Amino acid sequence: MALSLVPAIFTGLGFGLAAANGLDERAQTLGAAAGATLSALVGLLVMWRSRPSAVQFGFRSPRDLAKTWWLAPALVVPFVVLAATGVTVSGALVPGLVWLSLAAGLNEEVWFRGLVLAVFRPAGPRYAVLASSGLFGLLHLTNLLGGKSLGYAVLQLLFAVLFGVVVALLVVHTRSLWPAIGIHAAYDIAAYLGGDVLNTAAVVGLSVQCAILAGYAVVLWRRLPR
Repeated sequence: MALSLVPAIFTGLGFGLAAANGLDERAQTLGAAAGATLSALVGLLVMWRSRPSAVQFGFRSPRDLAKTWWLAPALVVPFVVLAATGVTVSGALVPGLVWLSLAAGLNEEVWFRGLVLAVFRPAGPRYAVLASSGLFGLLHLTNLLGGKSLGYAVLQLLFAVLFGVVVALLVVHTRSLWPAIGIHAAYDIAAYLGGDVLNTAAVVGLSVQCAILAGYAVVLWRRLPR
């Protein structure tokens, strides 16, 4: 449980320090990106200091990609996001948002699909997938501290659990963190470029995303060893 708080604490501190000093949105984005980067480095250090090697945690080439349909359903989701919302942010924000997305993808996958998933693995792959994904979803309730509405936070929690299940299943099947890191970063880039808002177009896009991910999760779940 404590491991799941680390990514939120570092990213939140980076954002919060920039906001507390009255800096603009661009600086706040860079602060959050710096915090996520630092958190990812701490996670990698924890892996390095742990008994399993980084390779055993998942830093290796993915295997059995045919079993996962070559990741195609998950890779479609970022394009659905952009198709629904388009690019709505100013060009000045784009570099910071791309950095934040890449850092968050590495950071959250290192902690949740790397360290947290490994903690739950002795109880079996199915339990590990569900437990790590549940904690991943709860982490997103911290968005309430950033001024998001309760409805937005609850929807993001539910989507994060579903997304977490899919990427955790991909890690179990491919024995690699790289597909999860890449898909996570791509999704975040698409969401941030679309303004990360909750309007009619975004809700329609979210419904399509959930349908794709839910169907994909069922396929991957059925292929898990018992």
